[in-house]
Amino acid sequence: MRKSISAETIKLVTISAFGAVLLSGCSGEPEESEPEALTINGAVFTVINDALAYGEMAGADDANSPLVDGGPCIAAAGYDDISEGVQVTIRDSKGEIVGVGALSGGIQTGSEGYTNADSVFFDLPICAFSFSIEAPAGLGFYSVSVGNENRGEVTFEESELLDEIKIEIGG
Repeated sequence: MRKSISAETIKLVTISAFGAVLLSGCSGEPEESEPEALTINGAVFTVINDALAYGEMAGADDANSPLVDGGPCIAAAGYDDISEGVQVTIRDSKGEIVGVGALSGGIQTGSEGYTNADSVFFDLPICAFSFSIEAPAGLGFYSVSVGNENRGEVTFEESELLDEIKIEIGG
């Protein structure tokens, strides 16, 4: 004896199958999404031109007054490629560009003591140019380049990028 399937049974099987398909999309597995972003904050430090240390830059009140810590500054001659708006490039370990930003205007951040070849000690005022760039997290190593191509790049582990990075040029 052969059993017949009712129309109601077919509807119930169809609805059950459709529900199973819908639920399979909600399996609890995380959906693939955009990689997390890593904000790379840093600054490039370089010396200030001696002439500028005596206030000879635009906007100085008195040409005989030194620059004020926290005031605007520009890099010394020979560091013309380090200035406001200069591109900062972040690359992954394969050399692929993963982030691009620009330097902010320079801010004097104190001075550094140096001893020259004649053992004469002197202070050079330091100018800092900051940057903040978004890059994908989880890449392991990141290389940062700024200024002309002869300056090369500095490589950091991702864990080092959790704090502000410092790149010193010249001095």
